[in-house]
Amino acid sequence: MKKITLLILFLALIPMQKALAQNFEITASYGAQFGAKLNFPDGYLKVENSGQLGVSLGMEIRPNVVGEISYFRHESELRDVYYNRPNLNTSSDLNMDWLLLGANHYFGKSQIIKPFLGGGLGVVFVSPEYDENSTRFTFFFKGGANFMLTDRFGLNVQGNLFLPIQYEGFYIGTGGSGVSTQSTIALAGISAGIVFKLGA
Repeated sequence: MKKITLLILFLALIPMQKALAQNFEITASYGAQFGAKLNFPDGYLKVENSGQLGVSLGMEIRPNVVGEISYFRHESELRDVYYNRPNLNTSSDLNMDWLLLGANHYFGKSQIIKPFLGGGLGVVFVSPEYDENSTRFTFFFKGGANFMLTDRFGLNVQGNLFLPIQYEGFYIGTGGSGVSTQSTIALAGISAGIVFKLGA
């Protein structure tokens, strides 16, 4: 019985040993998220510029390719503007939380400056102040570079592009009014942060 228990324990530790042998990256960042404007016949809907807070956890899945899960948060303002009916103009707080799964591909052989391109998909949780929350699937793309100061620590600079998928149009409101549009919004941003490398 003791031998069987030891064998089961050994087999259970094999995946853990493989995981510990991998290289991991943890990146924390802060930056600016540029707003977006959706025009409609009587006016426009605008998401204002905001800050961008993010954290990513990556694991090397093959040489120069890192699989990654990321979380970003934007706390912005939503403006609903009507050209001919200014009494309907409104503004409200708008929070957007992005949960993303993707991969980065690193280029070059330098261990100090490591440029990359990446992308993937995920979901965005849209939370306007005066309306119901909604969830959208989204694509994202990014590019940038890590500047390694040591083998384990470096600086990260990158640009992001978020593209929410809208199957039946995009509706967002500010209480008494709202806008429905088939347009696709694109939110771009830039950020800087720190990156930590763990593992083998």
